[in-house]
Amino acid sequence: MDLEGNIQEIAFIRTPRVPISNKRRFLHVENKGIVMWKKFLVFLLCCLFAANNGHSRPVNRQKARSFIVVLKEPSLSSRAFDKRGKSLYKGFSARRKRHVERMTRRRIEMEDKLSRFENRLRTLSPDIVPRRRFTGLLNGLSLEMPRRMASRIRSMPEVLSIVPNRKYNYSLTRSNDLMNAPLAWQLTGGPALAGKGIKIGIIDTGIDHTHVMFDDEGYELPEGFPLGDTNFTNNKIIVARVFTRNGDSLEDSTPRDRNGHGTHVASCAAGNPDTVSPLGPVSGFAPNAYLGNYKVFTGEFTTLEQIISALEACVEDGMDVVNLSLGSESYIHALLDPEALAIRNAINAGVVVVAAAGNSGGPETIGSPGQIPEVITVGSLTNSHNGGNAGAIDIAMMNVYADGAQIVTDEEIVLAPNPAFFSRPLIGRFELVDAEALVSLGGSQDGLVCESLPPGSAADKWVLVERGICTFTTKVDHVQDAGGWGALVYNASDAEEGPDEPLRSPSVPDTEIPSYFVSRNTGLLIKDAILNSMTVEVEFYAAPPSETDQTPFEFSTFSSLGPSLSYVVKPEIVAIGQGSYGATQNDLPGEFEFEFFEYASFDVSGFNFSSGTSFSSPRVAGVAALIKQMNPSWKPEDIKSAIIISGERLPSVSSLSGMERGGGHVNPIRAMNLPLIVTPPTLSWANVLIDEVTESERTVRLKNVSQQLQTVSLSLDLPHGEQIQSADILPNQVDLAPSESVDILFKLKFNPPEQLGQTDDVSGDIIIHLDSQPEALRVPVWARIMKVAPAQASVLLIDDDGGDFIEEQYLRAINLAGYEAVVWDVGELQAYPSVQYMQNFQAVAWFLATTSLFNIRGNEALPVNNRTRFNVALTQYLAQGGRLLVSGMDWSDDQEQTLFGQQVLHISEFTHDPFVQYSPTGDIVDQQTRLDISGVLDSPVGQGLPNLGAGFDLDFPNMSDILVPDDSDVVKPALITNQNPQDVIGITVETGSYRAVFFSFALERISRNGMDIIVQNSLDWLTDGSRNLLSIQSVEPGIQNDSGVPLTVTLTVEGINFLVGHDILLNDIPVEITAIDIAGSLEILVPAGLPEGFYDITLRSPDGQRTTLPEAFKVDNPPPN
Repeated sequence: MDLEGNIQEIAFIRTPRVPISNKRRFLHVENKGIVMWKKFLVFLLCCLFAANNGHSRPVNRQKARSFIVVLKEPSLSSRAFDKRGKSLYKGFSARRKRHVERMTRRRIEMEDKLSRFENRLRTLSPDIVPRRRFTGLLNGLSLEMPRRMASRIRSMPEVLSIVPNRKYNYSLTRSNDLMNAPLAWQLTGGPALAGKGIKIGIIDTGIDHTHVMFDDEGYELPEGFPLGDTNFTNNKIIVARVFTRNGDSLEDSTPRDRNGHGTHVASCAAGNPDTVSPLGPVSGFAPNAYLGNYKVFTGEFTTLEQIISALEACVEDGMDVVNLSLGSESYIHALLDPEALAIRNAINAGVVVVAAAGNSGGPETIGSPGQIPEVITVGSLTNSHNGGNAGAIDIAMMNVYADGAQIVTDEEIVLAPNPAFFSRPLIGRFELVDAEALVSLGGSQDGLVCESLPPGSAADKWVLVERGICTFTTKVDHVQDAGGWGALVYNASDAEEGPDEPLRSPSVPDTEIPSYFVSRNTGLLIKDAILNSMTVEVEFYAAPPSETDQTPFEFSTFSSLGPSLSYVVKPEIVAIGQGSYGATQNDLPGEFEFEFFEYASFDVSGFNFSSGTSFSSPRVAGVAALIKQMNPSWKPEDIKSAIIISGERLPSVSSLSGMERGGGHVNPIRAMNLPLIVTPPTLSWANVLIDEVTESERTVRLKNVSQQLQTVSLSLDLPHGEQIQSADILPNQVDLAPSESVDILFKLKFNPPEQLGQTDDVSGDIIIHLDSQPEALRVPVWARIMKVAPAQASVLLIDDDGGDFIEEQYLRAINLAGYEAVVWDVGELQAYPSVQYMQNFQAVAWFLATTSLFNIRGNEALPVNNRTRFNVALTQYLAQGGRLLVSGMDWSDDQEQTLFGQQVLHISEFTHDPFVQYSPTGDIVDQQTRLDISGVLDSPVGQGLPNLGAGFDLDFPNMSDILVPDDSDVVKPALITNQNPQDVIGITVETGSYRAVFFSFALERISRNGMDIIVQNSLDWLTDGSRNLLSIQSVEPGIQNDSGVPLTVTLTVEGINFLVGHDILLNDIPVEITAIDIAGSLEILVPAGLPEGFYDITLRSPDGQRTTLPEAFKVDNPPPN
């Protein structure tokens, strides 16, 4: 939560959540060790001091914030396909000739338009600062500006939406054997070839390109590479880019990994085979794959704009797989959100996207990006071992040699903390000299190095120094000034520690060379050896990690669980993430300049144990790379299907729900050799709201991807009886020729639970037997069945205020209008209705109290994720012909940048609380207790409406808002206040598909007669009008007379409600959408080179609708001369 009281989406790496709340909002925070707890305590104090009474407001609402602005014109990725439907956008930055000129020209055109748009923004206000442009996966830009400017930008004609720039946090010796990596490698020709030619993009904290796991010996750069900052690339890491944000330090503004998280992630995905580590040889899962380093964590968190920019770069650089070990616990509007659109466009361009499920350890905690349906979302299982990193980050080991003979063996030493950075190596074998031999000051000062040493006297050597008199920093700086590489400090004779104990808590702030501390007795032994030997050498090495066995394949308690936002099965697969051993940052030879004690990922050895779904997902990304290598023609959805349906149901996960383990433990060997692909690879009946036995259908498509005939038999493994009365599969057996596909229909008949509001979750599988395979494939199946009131009324009344009094007022008004209503009490049911349930009614009326983020009833609260999920459901409901009445003051709080408010209700601006005055601490000090209301003459809602007044008091303050409709023709003012046409407090929205009415004040605060008239007018208008679903009405022209020349074709379409997220297919070939408008005109570009013949045209909308016009377009060739 920032000082404005806005939710900032944050997810941390460690386990349990600690909720903090005031009246209005929650933020979930997780433990990330001592440092994170310190930050958490500071945050907690800030929250406590910021909390006010129940009707308070945060202050300083107009400080500069960051936003993402999405424009209406399509992005490059949606405008670039060849005759086979293959993306021309993917990899174009690495190409030298083919298609580059075309893409570059389009980008220049888009950049020019964005530049002119930025200039217009600057004329609006000097406080608007453009930051980063997007042209590839989105068309838009990020801005820094006061919040008050957001609505003005949203009202500009070329703007589609504007959203806050969300925050995100970053959520192997035995693991490969457990995952059968050696056998998978053999299928590719051995570990030296596993992943060869495949490119994996790591969007994270950076990758340490100097690490031995990324040594580039034996690699050849592919054509067009390296890309980015070549100071941080080699023949293995072929791209290095950083995506910064305002305020980043100079050190953060490079692709260097100053943390270690990204280095560990990259090593899990594609670290070199058989790399020597303290625990033996380690390898990444696709060890010969190339890596792309896309650093987005330039501090403790990253932002949406950085992630989208990195994702665009991944696609343009030609990455085949992208891993996102990051996220938040918060839901997004997955149909329309910029992140979802960018990821969906990346997948459509041919990139496999893999994401960590998260580490929140509870149901319904998979946030973004893992909640996006097209992403492969990965949960965590235990490794067969775990451990710590020598028990402490500051422990190292030492051997000492006198003239080649070892005189000290495996001595534990202490690495001094708090340096500025290390300019010299921490480990290795070095010559050691005694400070006392370098200069003689006489008396007790000898060997203490409290005075300068002769210049060059310690050149390229380590120096033995005695503790005492001056600070450690002084000693180390003097050694460095004399050319030394490091200081070995032994204890003083009067030290509190015993003669065999080193100082355990030294501090060397601002030093630039390493320093180790040893016991006095060891120091004296070394001192004597230096005096009596020709050469003394010291060898520093990492302490071996403390390793313990643990039971493998147990489900990790921290792993986030589904269902996700849209009730799709998440996570979809699980892999080893707890007890992950891999590469990490060791700051050698000091180029990274960071305070390593801030990070748990640092280790002197360059390897460490770590746990989290952050390390499960890159292993699956490695599996995806091997599948891509073996099946180069497969699309991302094919690879995703292969991973999920081939999953192992090990005993430790077989009893878990599909919303916990998805398809099971990843099985790379089977996934690489599947003869059959199933889409979708999981099947969810979502939220089944019923009052009687109900039948519902779902469809999956089977495709034979082998070269042989496949005989397929299907069955359902579901708990029949109490929850499922019957199940049918049509057909349940089929023969598929090579490349042949077939759709399979599944019918389930559900029994409702006994009690109203009771829910039962059903989890099972579709079992697919192939005659050519000894083991069955499994498609996870899930449903949540809830007993609800019968849908036997014309209006569904959703009570979302937490009380009963207002509900009675709405019921009375609805009944007087001649309609019957079924009440859905959100507080009692702890859920919102589904799309299917709402479609049983002529209209839905939803009223809220004084909060848009929570429904509070007693001591229970529904958090923002449930409201976001309902916003998505309402979007789908309306797009499919829905009717909605929304009432409730303060609903708009923090909704100004929600996509539901912008793209569904078409509201450009909310003037927050213009009738209330607040103190500097946010408390209400005065308010307008009466709101004069009148109807707009030509509005159907305002017909016959007398002048009205709404009353407010201290117990029910006037938090009504003023609305500014956008400039589209679909939204009209309905009610105004203060007799001022500009003070709109009610609107109507009408498209060809849906109608909606929205009031930004408490409708129940006006007179009964006035409320009755408004409800009557609203419902009468809502229940009338067209309800057009998605359909293609005409195609002009309907023929491409010369297949060698691209052709622009215009489709007339009903049911277009949104301007983003649509796909057009000619048969199964994607084509470019060059223009689209809400009136129903959609322009496509038919490419040159298509085979002659007739083509079906299929249109898919972001709300899930699909329509096909059979044989609507013909490709022909002119007759020869």
